[in-house]
Amino acid sequence: MPGRRAPKGGLGVTASSDNRRINRRPCMIKVSVLSGQWAFPCDVVDLSPTGCRIRIPEHRSLDDVVRLHFPRLREAVIADVVWRDGRFAGLRFRPKLGPVQMLD
Repeated sequence: MPGRRAPKGGLGVTASSDNRRINRRPCMIKVSVLSGQWAFPCDVVDLSPTGCRIRIPEHRSLDDVVRLHFPRLREAVIADVVWRDGRFAGLRFRPKLGPVQMLD
């Protein structure tokens, strides 16, 4: 949440100023994720040219590298799983997506 500050005694960093260089935009895009030999649906809940945050179905695990199939892209996007917290995961794309590709 932009502008929300860390509790007293924290590092004094706002929630929007984490380690990202490019801000992510909220969205709701249904994608198919291939992790290992398993494919399953996920929701992309925020997106930037360099990565995204996905909501994962319960009881699903992710490999360190996954493939995302966006509805409007012809080829899968390869991404590194950077973090995981419950049903959410942060992914870093390789290579970067351009804004026209991801939001068309």
